[in-house]
Amino acid sequence: MNMQDASTIDLGKLGNQMKRYERQWVAIASNNTIVGYGPTYREALDVAKREGSRDVMLFKVPPLDYSFAPAM
Repeated sequence: MNMQDASTIDLGKLGNQMKRYERQWVAIASNNTIVGYGPTYREALDVAKREGSRDVMLFKVPPLDYSFAPAM
């Protein structure tokens, strides 16, 4: 399993889908689809593998009741 280059993922395109995965890990394929999810990164990765996805980016969806902006 290879990790996907984060620059190819557009989280904005996932939009409202992220509500479903709040506080969970998601495995995102290069075509901006969620191919696995779970409470741990390992579970999300295992689901993606079972679904046949080889190149994914793992991302933990934060709680959606607050916002944050990374410092530059």
